Amino acid sequence: MIDKSMVDVIADIKKEENLKSDSEKALYHKNCGETLIEALKIKYELDIDDKVFKMLAPYGFGIQTGNTCGAFAGGVAAIGLMFTEDKPSTNEKMKEIVKKWVEVYTEKFGSINCSYIRPRYMDPVRGCLKVMEEAGTLFEGFIKDYI
Repeated sequence: MIDKSMVDVIADIKKEENLKSDSEKALYHKNCGETLIEALKIKYELDIDDKVFKMLAPYGFGIQTGNTCGAFAGGVAAIGLMFTEDKPSTNEKMKEIVKKWVEVYTEKFGSINCSYIRPRYMDPVRGCLKVMEEAGTLFEGFIKDYI
């Protein structure tokens, strides 16, 4: 695990995106799920292949429908990577952690649905950066009880 806050890790990821020209930015933009899983990859030194980011691309804008928040789903994906055992039927710890993640995320944001979170947290200029930062910080504090 690296000694850097999730907010700083996310800032580094977004800084790289923002250094691109206006015509290139769209090619380097990462949605909430992609950003959170990349930040968690860096923070917790997770062995994640770049193809995983393709798997998380559909998570933007609440799985493109305003439903499940991409940042929340990125946290679920990280929990899966960090705690799933070799035999999927014996994943009691992972299941417990996911249930707790749902609980703490809902407590923080009021819901796990993008359509509820977005109007309350989205900034017209920064987009959902606040959600990503707060979700990252929430994950960082939450996961300490399990690692």
